[in-house]
Amino acid sequence: MPKILAYRGKVVQCLIQAQFAKGGPDIMETLVHYIVIENNLNKDSNVRVWLLMGNIVQIAIRMGYHRDPQHFKSLSPYQGEMRRRMWAMVYSLDTGFATQMGLPSSIKHSLSDTRPPRNLQNHDFDASSTELPPARSIDELTSSTVIIAKFHIARINFYMHYQRARILINWKFLGTSKDPADSDQSWSIVIEAALEILQLQHLMAEESEVSDASRPTVSHVFSSSAAETNCHLNS
Repeated sequence: MPKILAYRGKVVQCLIQAQFAKGGPDIMETLVHYIVIENNLNKDSNVRVWLLMGNIVQIAIRMGYHRDPQHFKSLSPYQGEMRRRMWAMVYSLDTGFATQMGLPSSIKHSLSDTRPPRNLQNHDFDASSTELPPARSIDELTSSTVIIAKFHIARINFYMHYQRARILINWKFLGTSKDPADSDQSWSIVIEAALEILQLQHLMAEESEVSDASRPTVSHVFSSSAAETNCHLNS
């Protein structure tokens, strides 16, 4: 533990000397590194970690991570893909900490258009690459598979919260409206949202049952559910 605390102190010193609030090279990587350390040092959920995550999100947005790298012509394919990986990490951490605390996430989902990173090994491309290679099969475990999985799970989790909100908003109108048509519409929305949640929960439960520890079973989540979720979120 003393070594971990000393290491955390050095990370903080580096961030302060680099004036992390202004952004810059390696700032996001160091901030994510720091918040993971802080979270692991806490035995239970801590509101300070959630607050810190909010600051990290704001710095990431200020540095443009919420926009897909295709909008920035000055970025190389390598830089763009690494930014996608970093945003996926920030996105999943923000959603995870918010869910853990029962508080809102800091990322405004409608403001981000950053695509998920490709399923590639680190040695598949480098700083000299003029274009990214095709993504490997999602059934193949790579350096970015876990990041991609967490990113899609975070988006699905957000969509389920959205459906819960639809249920709560319409619940109070069930059977109380003087106009039967309004009550019927509320019932329809509640049932539709509940079925959406059950479908996603069932899918997540199925994909969590790993029959072969050497092979990830996430292809269905990526190919169907995530695509459907993106469609709903963008509609």
